[in-house]
Amino acid sequence: MNPLRNESARRRTWRASLDVVAALAMIVASGFLIKASLDAPGPSRRAAPRPVPSRPVSLEGASILGSTGAPAVLIVYSDFECPYCGRFARETLPLLQERYVKQGWLLIAFRHLPLERIHPFALTASTAAFCAGHAGLFWEMHDLLFENQGTLDDRTIREKAMALRLDLETFDRCVNGAEAVEEVRRDAEEARGLGIASTPTMLVGSVPGNHGNNGRVKVIGRFDGHQAFEQLSVVIDRILAETPPVPSGF
Repeated sequence: MNPLRNESARRRTWRASLDVVAALAMIVASGFLIKASLDAPGPSRRAAPRPVPSRPVSLEGASILGSTGAPAVLIVYSDFECPYCGRFARETLPLLQERYVKQGWLLIAFRHLPLERIHPFALTASTAAFCAGHAGLFWEMHDLLFENQGTLDDRTIREKAMALRLDLETFDRCVNGAEAVEEVRRDAEEARGLGIASTPTMLVGSVPGNHGNNGRVKVIGRFDGHQAFEQLSVVIDRILAETPPVPSGF
């Protein structure tokens, strides 16, 4: 048998095997690409906007920032262990404060929505913020908790209370008591009643007439997930153009 002919046959067999392997690899790769394109959030697959509450939403019991006479209101349902809530608190909230809150144009209201099944320290952090609020330092504790979300255990939270010069005996009694947990869970229950189950979720609206109606907000917009300042400002500016300021106090 001709050795050259045998070598040529082996090469043809080897090349054919490589072609089969290459074809199989292309088929597998095409399958992954097709699946990725189906899973991608294209225009036809993007989730429909969530409906806004049809009834006015009360601000009673919420932790508020800004003038109660502000024409626009932003209600934030948040979780101290949620990374996107942290982004909002560190990146977007300071811009809203500078542009709108300090001018008396926007009131920000915080509502607790700890996602306890996935965030083991969220409830503890919420009760700590609630108890700091008894001393008029809710927003200061809010900022400290969001400053470093990776450490929200009991010891670290107590250190934050010390940094705020809170009376530790009173703080500990509040954190370990039933009232704080009940208030936090009342916020969460209200959120679920409004169809809100993820954080952060923001409701934007105004208080019709005056704030003598216990600050009931007529909601005109809803945002799910972290929002950039520019996205929120479009709706806030529209409210400011249509709603005059009202006397503060409700």
